[in-house]
Amino acid sequence: MGKLSKISVRIISMGTALCALGACEPGAPALDASDLGNADLASFDAAWVPPVNTAISLEVGSQAEADAVLAVGAPGALGTPIVAAWMSLRDRGTIAAARSEDGGQTWRSLGAVPLPDGAFAVDPSLAIDAIGGFHLGYQVESSSVRSVWQVPIAETYGVPVEVTVPGAAPRRDAPWLTALSTGELIAVYSERPVGLGDRLVVARSTDLGASFSHAEIPGSDGEVPIAVATAQGGLFVASSDAARHVRHHWSPDGGVTFEAATASLGTIVRETRPALTVLGARVLLGFARGGDAALALLRFEDGALLDERDLDVAPSAIAFLHPVLLARPPGRVTIAFYATDDGESGAWRISSSEDGGAHFAPSVIVSDRSFQYTPDRAWPSWLGDYEALAYLPDGELLTAWTDNRDGPSHVYLARGLP
Repeated sequence: MGKLSKISVRIISMGTALCALGACEPGAPALDASDLGNADLASFDAAWVPPVNTAISLEVGSQAEADAVLAVGAPGALGTPIVAAWMSLRDRGTIAAARSEDGGQTWRSLGAVPLPDGAFAVDPSLAIDAIGGFHLGYQVESSSVRSVWQVPIAETYGVPVEVTVPGAAPRRDAPWLTALSTGELIAVYSERPVGLGDRLVVARSTDLGASFSHAEIPGSDGEVPIAVATAQGGLFVASSDAARHVRHHWSPDGGVTFEAATASLGTIVRETRPALTVLGARVLLGFARGGDAALALLRFEDGALLDERDLDVAPSAIAFLHPVLLARPPGRVTIAFYATDDGESGAWRISSSEDGGAHFAPSVIVSDRSFQYTPDRAWPSWLGDYEALAYLPDGELLTAWTDNRDGPSHVYLARGLP
């Protein structure tokens, strides 16, 4: 593995309760950092010192971990609760989680989620319900049947609930859990009925995850979805399909009805989730372009594309993976991502905008050691399919990412980001 090259990072926004889908209204022209003409920007990266990185996924019996997600709850008597979850390679794949009450300084393991004998689990996601409860979603495969489940998390795991309809289809994949502004839980996942192609399904719970109703997204064929909710009650779903095309589906009423399916927005570097965040009435979508060595940023309002461009926050990078986006009022937008200058050495980087995404500073490195940059989906050095960012109530920024600096992949966390 070569020496670490410098890279840039961004952040993902996840909703008011999650402290990760913040809202702001830019209204400024779409420009890159290269357009600013600010002499201070050229030296910012050189002066930056990466924060302390902490491996939070190390547990006895786990050989490697990937696919980090974070959720931040409301402050309480014991502090601000944070839940982190990830996929863990043990005898078979499973999902594990940990909880912090002190802003991510220390973590208490919750262990692996309850699974049937012989089953394995992948694709974690987190959401917070109407009363502040944490919910962990994931896919389970048992006896060649794939289903989607969610489990509430308090001090320990609660009772798992199946999100999908038992026996409706043998393959359900890539679930993503989120919550509407009303607190209703939403799970979006891919389903392949016998003899038919892939389609996206929205499952909705109005009873804190105890039960779910289901509806197909018309015209959908995506396999790897992600979803965010707007404060105005809309639901924005983005996905990539087997041909790596990125598409979006817009529902003005929280997933009850959807507007007509859209054409491809471009191709992603690998069949992974795009990144989404919310800025007031706008949704920002990001992904690493396949074949172009570029980070694409697209802005939407009421489901309609407003503008798109490629960001120039890591000019020396030749490849990117897994950007995530996060917004915080009144106008901050952060993007985090993997990048490499030589195709071998990688880093986790961050860059932020203070004007709603109109301008971004050059990225800085968050990972404090080099690791192997690899797009390959092979354990134990796999970098997973997605990473995480979240805000604490006081504005401190956290990020969690998959890092193979010591060989096997583990989930690392950094605090105190710019």
